[in-house]
Amino acid sequence: MKQGFKKRFLVVMLSLMLMASSLSGCASGNIKESDKVESQTAKTPGQSTYESDVQSSENEVQNTSEDAEGKASGAVELSAVSTEEAPKKKIENYRNNEDGHHEFQPHVFSKKYLEYHGEGVMQSFFNMVDALRAGEDTFECTDENAYGWCTGGRLINFFFPVATDCIQPMQGTGTDAFKNGVGKINYLIPKEEFLERERQFEEMVVSILNNCVSDDYDDFETCLSLYEYITMNYKYDYYVYEHLNDLPFDYTSTYRCFTEKKGICCEIAGMYNYLLLQCGVDSEESGGDHREIESHAWVFVTIDGESYHIDPTWGLTYKYAPLTYFMMTDKIRDTRDGFPVEKMDIGGGGDESRKLFDFHATDDRYQELWEGNYMGMDRENKKIIYFLYDEDDRKEFYYGGEG
Repeated sequence: MKQGFKKRFLVVMLSLMLMASSLSGCASGNIKESDKVESQTAKTPGQSTYESDVQSSENEVQNTSEDAEGKASGAVELSAVSTEEAPKKKIENYRNNEDGHHEFQPHVFSKKYLEYHGEGVMQSFFNMVDALRAGEDTFECTDENAYGWCTGGRLINFFFPVATDCIQPMQGTGTDAFKNGVGKINYLIPKEEFLERERQFEEMVVSILNNCVSDDYDDFETCLSLYEYITMNYKYDYYVYEHLNDLPFDYTSTYRCFTEKKGICCEIAGMYNYLLLQCGVDSEESGGDHREIESHAWVFVTIDGESYHIDPTWGLTYKYAPLTYFMMTDKIRDTRDGFPVEKMDIGGGGDESRKLFDFHATDDRYQELWEGNYMGMDRENKKIIYFLYDEDDRKEFYYGGEG
């Protein structure tokens, strides 16, 4: 998803001059220049992927809760703070989800991928996931085609990212990789190392969800809280962006974004999509071809029968999460951002997506927010607190349906 697109736009004017910066096709215009320097610490092509990931994962498991409660601003429970306690100029963003009791969901699969691949591939994939979590060497599989999809990498990257770079297909090796309804798992790292990596990954995912999403959040609140979490805590990886053609083709992954807290558009969108699926939101990794540059990736969600585009990469920031790229329509993604509707991809359908799937984002009820910057949400009254250019000029948007 490397792109050379640069675009100027004004997101917010604050006394601290928060942003008036350029957008690169995959990058966000809200990213600080210092982040670009820090991102160059990405591992080199010769460095062990697993070694780096495990070290990063260990740190993430220890620090995710602290990051979410400290540096991370969150879906703010304004109703939990009295008017007297709340600062006039800034709402304190904090996590207040002690009631979170999320459990890791090993079986996640998007609706469009199910529509594209069918029940046989999905069930075979779930069988493989169960086998991997148990450290087994085989799994029940419907046929050889399903075996190829399950072990080939694409489904792993989207729906069980911890197994990225840990297994690969055995087809064509003369080892009877698939026979009589059973597929073999070809581990690329010691099984014990994979099981530890997988355990740490589950803890990381659950920690993020418990810090960001309360048990009673609806789909909209879940989308907003996780969008803010990622845009406030993850960085665009300029090193990978600038060296993508020199790196191995499989260097980028959803898992890398989880463990290194940075990535390019396909990685950031993949992470956001995976977390939404963990929460039961109808979500797909999506994308499109720009009129002037290469393709770009984001996320397509469906809530209460209406669909929207959400782009966490272009939303990356460092103070307030911009709502510019949250709950967008096809039209705004096309006319404002330069992605023609007919070139949008979903569910792995590529250029044929519009023929394969009926997917549209036409509901513009959230357009008022597209120029705003998120400050918090009053869940009791179903309102978002945001501002346009001045933190003191707070505005409210009712998101609770008819009101």
